[in-house]
This record gives sequence, C-alpha cells and structure tokens, in this order.
Amino acid sequence: DSQSQQILFFAGAYLYQSGNYTLARIYLEESLTLSEAIFGRDSIKTILSLNLLALTLNQLDKNVQAVALLTEALHNIKYCSDGTAKTLIAVKANLAMIMRQMGNLSGSLQIYEEIIPECETQGDTGIFYANSLSGLAAV
Repeated sequence: DSQSQQILFFAGAYLYQSGNYTLARIYLEESLTLSEAIFGRDSIKTILSLNLLALTLNQLDKNVQAVALLTEALHNIKYCSDGTAKTLIAVKANLAMIMRQMGNLSGSLQIYEEIIPECETQGDTGIFYANSLSGLAAV
C-alpha cells in the first residue's frame, strides 16, 4: 500500500544519508516497485524513487545503472501530472553529475547548460543552481 511505499522510501533515504548504501538500495528498490504498482511510472513519487535509487547506485559505483534510472525518470517526468520543475532540475543535475564522473563531459556539459537557464526561469538560484554552476566549471 502507499503507506508501505512511503516508509520504505524514507527508510532508504535515511540509510542513504547515513552512508549505508547497500541497505538503502534494498529499501529503495522495494519502494520503487511499490510506487510503480500503486502510482504508476509517471507519478512524482515514482520519479523521486528513481532519482534516489540512482544516487544510491552511483555511490555503489553502478553508474551505468544510475544513468539508466535517471534517463527513465526524465522520460517519465514528461507525463507526470503532479511533478514540479524543481524535480526535473534535480533529476537533470544528478544525471549531469554522474555523466561527468563517468567521463562523458560533452553530455554532462549539455545538461548543465540546460539546467542553468531553467533554474533562473524558476527563480531557483539556490542549491541546484550553485551545483550546476560548479559542475559546469568542472567540465
């Protein structure tokens, strides 16, 4: 049920923040499975689950899988009726970061160049904006 999905997601998020990525992965994979079954692939809850699971996989050096999940999240967010522009920016920023770590500098650069105007349009010159500028400088 939706309460179980939420508990699994928050437990996974806590474990991620605590640095226990292996256990976080287990909780987040289950959260994603429930989220897709309950809310559908284009729900904001599913997209957030994809995003956090991708970050977790990145910490476990499973970058190819992480990129695939973030790419799926970007595809699904197009159809998301309850999504926000900031969620889209966050997913793009995470994808650009992982692509940069993998050595795909041109792909990373292209995404960072998309994010910065989006941040300005949304009036978000906070953390995503700063991280995008930092990522762009690193490319």
